[in-house]
Amino acid sequence: MADTAAQKKEFLDQLKSTMTTIGILVDRANLMATAFVDREYDAAAADPITDADLSPYGVVTYDLGTAINLCQQIENLDLGTATIASPAYKVSLNKWRAV
Repeated sequence: MADTAAQKKEFLDQLKSTMTTIGILVDRANLMATAFVDREYDAAAADPITDADLSPYGVVTYDLGTAINLCQQIENLDLGTATIASPAYKVSLNKWRAV
């Protein structure tokens, strides 16, 4: 069954919206990954983000690390370098979305 012109237009409008959202996501993920490193929030830093900092959000440092790693992987996708999928991403993503 051939799509009508209206169906094609709806598809293309949705695709445009999706690509715009992905572009915003990539920009934000790059910003978060860079800020995390630049602000020295990692565990080896003098003033890292700790479980105490994260407790109001209902997550722990493991979830923070997974979230930052996911942001870095999205950054790698933007740069055209290989990414590695991890099942932990979905768990961490769900925790952060539920906050």
